[in-house]
Amino acid sequence: MKFDKTEKIIIPREGYKRNKRLFYDENEQLIGKPRPTEKQPEEQEKQTVEKPQKQPSVKKSKPNKNVPKWLYLLIPLLGLLLIGALLWSLSNPTSTDEQPKEQTEKTTTTEEPSNNVKQSSDDLEEAIQHASKSVVSVINVEKQQETFGDEAKSAPQANPEKAGVGSGVIYKKDEHHAFIVTNRHVIQGAENLEVTISNGKRHKATLKGQDEWTDLAVLTIDANAIDSTIKMRNSDEINVGETAIAIGSPLGQAFQGSVSRGIVSGLNRTVPVDTNNDGSDDWEANVLQTDAAINPGNSGGALIDESGKLIGISSMKISMDNVEGMNFAIPSNEVQKVVEQLEENGKLERMYLGVMSSDLSHIPEGTLREVLKLPEDLREGVLVSYVEESSHASRAGLKAKDVITALNDEPMKSVLQFKKYLYYEANPKDKLTITYYRDGKKNTVTVDPTEDE
Repeated sequence: MKFDKTEKIIIPREGYKRNKRLFYDENEQLIGKPRPTEKQPEEQEKQTVEKPQKQPSVKKSKPNKNVPKWLYLLIPLLGLLLIGALLWSLSNPTSTDEQPKEQTEKTTTTEEPSNNVKQSSDDLEEAIQHASKSVVSVINVEKQQETFGDEAKSAPQANPEKAGVGSGVIYKKDEHHAFIVTNRHVIQGAENLEVTISNGKRHKATLKGQDEWTDLAVLTIDANAIDSTIKMRNSDEINVGETAIAIGSPLGQAFQGSVSRGIVSGLNRTVPVDTNNDGSDDWEANVLQTDAAINPGNSGGALIDESGKLIGISSMKISMDNVEGMNFAIPSNEVQKVVEQLEENGKLERMYLGVMSSDLSHIPEGTLREVLKLPEDLREGVLVSYVEESSHASRAGLKAKDVITALNDEPMKSVLQFKKYLYYEANPKDKLTITYYRDGKKNTVTVDPTEDE
């Protein structure tokens, strides 16, 4: 059945199903597909408002039924703990001040060494000033040769002339005299002796005693002229590397009281010495080595430690173009023993054998066994290198290449021990028994110092 839109009028019957309008004919049959009706403004507005509610993006998710209930209680608790920690850090000022405090403490710690250095420097300066008061200039005065007849008229007035200037150290004072130790070569050949003390005043000095082998001499001056004396340190306690300070009059009185500083470079050095200026060494001095400057005029002066105590008497130096800083001083312990005898006797009474020697430990192993033919277990002793004619050693039959191992049954392991025993322990008037090796055989011989009397 067809309908002509111009001939028949279709009576619409409105039906509502799920918000859609349906159309029927007069027989109530559905005609065509339903057309959407125009939405009223109200409906459009309503739909616009309700549409966002249907979007999944804004829907709240439902709790997961599988999560334990205690976890929901733990989360708020953690939040409370975090808030509490934040409030505590804001209210506690010590945490923010900790770093500056540490920095202040570190700054204080680094300042302490500088104070110690200043204090040490002040102490050293005070020690030097105090010791300098006990150091004097020693003036060796000789008279000019006298002239006679017509020569006397034309010659200038015969006045004493200064033969040399050295140094000395005031080490002792009693009721009448102050005692000064110096080197023997400073006062050798003097007609008159004078000393200039630290305040510049000059006093006449008297020679009390001297010893050629140790190169030491003792002078005395009026005790009233002296206020202080120097203290001696035990030189056996000195270590290499300690501070050593030389005080004296280098190059004469113009530089009196000059101070040079260095260290103790070596101990128990053995240095050959020509005591009689004949061009050959006839003595071996036991000295300590220092790089503190010792120049002509320093001889007889003080070598002190940083506390101002005397550790040696400046005595000699090695003067060579290619050598620097090799200076030597007589150790204070030896000085003490020598001056005591010089004060009492004016000289040293000692056992003198008349040998030059060296440490056996310095000899190569091949020489010990092949040349000297010594036993394998013998490594310490005193090797005789030279025997002086008409000496006690020569009369006893000792020869070069003999190895001395004992004196009066006392083992001798080094030259230093050998000399100390002869000079300070052996009685120069008593017999001395010497144990020695020659060509690998052990021998003994007795020296009688009274034979040449």
